[in-house]
Amino acid sequence: MVQVCKENTTADLESIKALFEVDSNKLNLNDVELSDSRITPDDFLDVKDRVSFSENTVISGRIDSAEKGIELLDAATIPIDGVLLKNEQGPVLSDAATLVALAQNGISLFDQIDPTVIVTTLGLTVQEALVLGGAQLDLSNQHILAGEHADILQAVTLHGLGGLDISGLKIEKGEELKSTSIENVQALQNAGVVFDGTGTEKLFTVNEEIIGPFQAIDLNTLGADLSSKRVDVEGSFVPAELATQLSAIQGVDLSGVLTRKESLSGQQIQELESRGVRVDQDVELILGDSSLNGQVTELKEIDPTGSEHTLVAEGSVFLKMISIVHIFLK
Repeated sequence: MVQVCKENTTADLESIKALFEVDSNKLNLNDVELSDSRITPDDFLDVKDRVSFSENTVISGRIDSAEKGIELLDAATIPIDGVLLKNEQGPVLSDAATLVALAQNGISLFDQIDPTVIVTTLGLTVQEALVLGGAQLDLSNQHILAGEHADILQAVTLHGLGGLDISGLKIEKGEELKSTSIENVQALQNAGVVFDGTGTEKLFTVNEEIIGPFQAIDLNTLGADLSSKRVDVEGSFVPAELATQLSAIQGVDLSGVLTRKESLSGQQIQELESRGVRVDQDVELILGDSSLNGQVTELKEIDPTGSEHTLVAEGSVFLKMISIVHIFLK
């Protein structure tokens, strides 16, 4: 005859294990609830089919193989909290896909001092590298597989995983436009990351609001969205050719860019000014169509040297001209 334990019976793990010594055909423990708040992975796998667990019970402890970790994930009916994969005989060897599954489901691969596993897969996807890098594994001998894509922030994260080879990684926009510093963009270029800015879709933007003219040209070539950025030349004049290149960048603020007429045609000057570029050119006064008159009145005839007085003058000049594009007063 099978003996059934009373409903809502609770017992600690040691008591339950003692009851297991009874012939399973004679004792039904399905209604017994484990009273312990924590249970090790090995104990969970031993008792999971014969008892029930309270809603507060979690699996916590150590496993010594990746295979046991996968078995635990497949069988777990209660939360995994604080499970570490570690073998005292040495680092656990396993492929990337298995280790990613373990890390994404709450199993630690790092013992607060060193990684406890070694990735045997040669060549990682972006997602594998991000997960395993986040799990603090040593990826110094790994590389990103050919043909992989990442958005700018993912690429920056991968570059920060010391020693991981990311050369050939291609930048893509991702679900939304991401932003990073110009310094990070340059570091990615130096690491061999590929920026294909030839398409119409912008790939990223930068954190800096004010950029230099050559930075603007380079970033635009890499596919950066500069529509909210301002180009500043710090009061210097840029060559007309560079100003023309800048005017081709969509949306960038060029009100801080100065250039000289040089060999620019009237149409080119108009196009540059329509984009905000200030063009310095000589004012041509057409006398036949102009009328000039002016006066200057001295208000104080006191030598200001060595005194608190200043020489104050006022005046006015009236110019009537057919066309003036910009006048720079120096």
